[in-house]
Amino acid sequence: MQDKLIPLIPYLQMYEFEGLLFSSPADMAYILQNENIKNWAENILKKFNGNPELINNSSQTAPSKRLIVTPYRKVTHGPSRYAEGDVLKNVNESILKIEFLPYIPLT
Repeated sequence: MQDKLIPLIPYLQMYEFEGLLFSSPADMAYILQNENIKNWAENILKKFNGNPELINNSSQTAPSKRLIVTPYRKVTHGPSRYAEGDVLKNVNESILKIEFLPYIPLT
């Protein structure tokens, strides 16, 4: 059987998209047009040692549940809107790096 080459593309995101929003409280405040949200999000992030993926510690306190108290709505403010900020810019840069990883032969 001939070896096949496939790209190695690991899974990048542990939790829902809303978890990524906490990685940039300044972007969140800008997109939601409310400067108070920056401090609110920073305080939540501090409780989890600055790691937005750890915020998803239960179904009641998941990032999407925490965002209910803000003007955030997935349809209005979802991934396409955040493409303007640093959140998805960093994700896109990571994906580009992954896309240029060498192919690994499978035997």
